[in-house]
Amino acid sequence: MRKMILLIVAFPLAAILFLGAPRPGVYENVTVHVDNTSDACAWITVYYGRFYLPWIIATGSARPGYLKPGENREFDVRMPNPLPVKTAEIKVRAQFESDAHCTKPTIDDKSAENKSIQLGSEGHATVSSKVEGTKGHYSVTRPS
Repeated sequence: MRKMILLIVAFPLAAILFLGAPRPGVYENVTVHVDNTSDACAWITVYYGRFYLPWIIATGSARPGYLKPGENREFDVRMPNPLPVKTAEIKVRAQFESDAHCTKPTIDDKSAENKSIQLGSEGHATVSSKVEGTKGHYSVTRPS
Protein backbone atom coordinates (compact mmCIF):
# COMPACT_ATOMS: atom_id res chain seq x y z
CA MET A 1 0.00 0.00 0.00
CA ARG A 2 2.82 2.42 0.86
CA LYS A 3 4.51 1.69 -2.45
CA MET A 4 1.27 2.52 -4.27
CA ILE A 5 0.89 5.85 -2.45
CA LEU A 6 4.55 6.67 -3.07
CA LEU A 7 4.12 5.93 -6.77
CA ILE A 8 0.96 8.06 -7.01
CA VAL A 9 2.76 11.02 -5.40
CA ALA A 10 6.17 10.50 -7.02
CA PHE A 11 5.06 10.27 -10.66
CA PRO A 12 3.45 13.76 -10.92
CA LEU A 13 6.36 15.31 -9.02
CA ALA A 14 8.87 13.64 -11.35
CA ALA A 15 6.90 14.87 -14.38
CA ILE A 16 6.95 18.44 -13.07
CA LEU A 17 10.69 18.27 -12.40
CA PHE A 18 11.39 16.75 -15.81
CA LEU A 19 8.96 18.81 -17.93
CA GLY A 20 8.41 21.92 -15.83
CA ALA A 21 5.35 23.29 -14.10
CA PRO A 22 1.97 23.01 -15.84
CA ARG A 23 0.88 26.06 -17.88
CA PRO A 24 -2.93 26.07 -18.15
CA GLY A 25 -4.37 28.23 -20.90
CA VAL A 26 -1.20 28.22 -23.04
CA TYR A 27 -1.77 27.62 -26.77
CA GLU A 28 0.65 27.26 -29.65
CA ASN A 29 0.05 27.42 -33.38
CA VAL A 30 1.18 25.42 -36.38
CA THR A 31 0.29 26.61 -39.87
CA VAL A 32 -0.08 23.64 -42.22
CA HIS A 33 0.07 24.51 -45.94
CA VAL A 34 -1.45 21.75 -48.11
CA ASP A 35 -1.15 21.67 -51.93
CA ASN A 36 -3.27 19.27 -53.99
CA THR A 37 -1.16 18.41 -57.04
CA SER A 38 -3.13 15.21 -57.72
CA ASP A 39 -5.82 14.65 -60.37
CA ALA A 40 -8.50 13.97 -57.74
CA CYS A 41 -10.51 15.91 -55.22
CA ALA A 42 -9.48 15.10 -51.66
CA TRP A 43 -11.13 15.57 -48.27
CA ILE A 44 -8.30 16.91 -46.08
CA THR A 45 -8.21 16.39 -42.32
CA VAL A 46 -5.39 17.80 -40.19
CA TYR A 47 -4.69 16.24 -36.80
CA TYR A 48 -2.47 17.51 -34.01
CA GLY A 49 -0.97 15.87 -30.98
CA ARG A 50 1.80 15.74 -28.42
CA PHE A 51 3.73 12.79 -27.07
CA TYR A 52 1.29 12.86 -24.15
CA LEU A 53 -1.91 13.30 -26.26
CA PRO A 54 -3.69 11.14 -28.84
CA TRP A 55 -4.34 12.50 -32.35
CA ILE A 56 -7.03 15.21 -32.27
CA ILE A 57 -8.86 16.56 -35.34
CA ALA A 58 -8.08 20.26 -35.78
CA THR A 59 -11.10 22.56 -35.67
CA GLY A 60 -11.82 26.25 -36.24
CA SER A 61 -10.08 27.59 -39.35
CA ALA A 62 -8.27 24.23 -39.62
CA ARG A 63 -11.47 22.18 -39.85
CA PRO A 64 -11.55 19.43 -42.52
CA GLY A 65 -12.62 20.30 -46.04
CA TYR A 66 -12.38 19.51 -49.75
CA LEU A 67 -9.34 20.45 -51.79
CA LYS A 68 -9.77 20.20 -55.56
CA PRO A 69 -6.86 19.49 -57.92
CA GLY A 70 -4.57 22.53 -58.21
CA GLU A 71 -5.90 24.14 -55.03
CA ASN A 72 -4.05 24.82 -51.83
CA ARG A 73 -5.07 25.83 -48.34
CA GLU A 74 -3.53 26.89 -45.06
CA PHE A 75 -4.83 25.15 -41.95
CA ASP A 76 -4.09 27.23 -38.84
CA VAL A 77 -3.93 24.68 -36.04
CA ARG A 78 -4.26 26.02 -32.50
CA MET A 79 -3.17 23.47 -29.93
CA PRO A 80 -3.07 23.55 -26.14
CA ASN A 81 0.33 23.12 -24.53
CA PRO A 82 0.00 22.90 -20.75
CA LEU A 83 3.58 21.62 -20.47
CA PRO A 84 6.70 23.47 -21.67
CA VAL A 85 7.28 21.09 -24.60
CA LYS A 86 8.68 22.74 -27.74
CA THR A 87 7.75 20.07 -30.27
CA ALA A 88 4.43 19.45 -31.96
CA GLU A 89 2.98 16.56 -33.92
CA ILE A 90 0.94 17.05 -37.11
CA LYS A 91 -0.76 14.47 -39.33
CA VAL A 92 -2.30 15.26 -42.74
CA ARG A 93 -4.91 12.81 -44.03
CA ALA A 94 -6.33 12.85 -47.55
CA GLN A 95 -9.38 10.85 -48.60
CA PHE A 96 -9.24 10.81 -52.40
CA GLU A 97 -12.37 10.73 -54.50
CA SER A 98 -12.66 9.18 -57.95
CA ASP A 99 -13.10 12.54 -59.70
CA ALA A 100 -11.88 16.13 -59.59
CA HIS A 101 -15.28 17.65 -58.70
CA CYS A 102 -15.79 16.30 -55.16
CA THR A 103 -18.94 14.37 -56.13
CA LYS A 104 -17.83 10.72 -56.23
CA PRO A 105 -17.12 8.16 -53.49
CA THR A 106 -13.76 7.84 -51.74
CA ILE A 107 -11.35 5.49 -53.51
CA ASP A 108 -8.18 5.93 -51.43
CA ASP A 109 -7.21 7.08 -47.93
CA LYS A 110 -3.62 8.16 -47.24
CA SER A 111 -1.88 10.06 -44.45
CA ALA A 112 1.55 11.27 -43.39
CA GLU A 113 2.78 12.60 -40.06
CA ASN A 114 5.63 14.48 -38.45
CA LYS A 115 6.14 13.92 -34.73
CA SER A 116 9.06 16.31 -34.29
CA ILE A 117 8.01 19.78 -35.47
CA GLN A 118 10.13 22.33 -33.63
CA LEU A 119 8.20 25.34 -32.36
CA GLY A 120 9.87 28.74 -32.39
CA SER A 121 10.26 30.99 -29.37
CA GLU A 122 6.84 32.49 -30.11
CA GLY A 123 5.25 29.03 -30.02
CA HIS A 124 4.67 28.88 -33.80
CA ALA A 125 5.79 26.74 -36.73
CA THR A 126 4.88 26.46 -40.40
CA VAL A 127 4.96 23.18 -42.33
CA SER A 128 3.94 22.10 -45.84
CA SER A 129 2.49 18.89 -47.23
CA LYS A 130 1.52 17.77 -50.73
CA VAL A 131 -1.39 15.59 -51.79
CA GLU A 132 -0.23 14.02 -55.03
CA GLY A 133 -0.70 11.23 -57.54
CA THR A 134 -2.70 10.21 -60.60
CA LYS A 135 -5.11 7.49 -61.69
CA GLY A 136 -5.57 5.84 -58.31
CA HIS A 137 -1.92 5.97 -57.17
CA TYR A 138 -2.03 8.63 -54.46
CA SER A 139 0.14 9.74 -51.57
CA VAL A 140 0.60 12.47 -48.97
CA THR A 141 4.04 13.94 -48.23
CA ARG A 142 5.29 14.26 -44.66
CA PRO A 143 4.43 17.68 -43.19
CA SER A 144 7.77 19.47 -42.88
